[in-house]
Amino acid sequence: MVAGLALGDADALPEGDYHLPNVLAWVMEGIARAGAARLLALLAPFAGHRWRVVRLLMAGNVGAPRFGPRLSRSRWAQLGH
Repeated sequence: MVAGLALGDADALPEGDYHLPNVLAWVMEGIARAGAARLLALLAPFAGHRWRVVRLLMAGNVGAPRFGPRLSRSRWAQLGH
């Protein structure tokens, strides 16, 4: 992240990021979940500009679908929100 943000490296890739593979897989393939290996495979055609692709995704405020338990509206109101 530092190499891309502070140093301007156009090909810096934050490997080990938890959410980035999911976001990239959702945008490029419509798959909700992916791993680090899939992230590298999806960004292979953009060699030299991988950080720029990541920045475009971050600027577009795109996210993969979320799975997991949610609070109901009534429970949310009980908590004072």
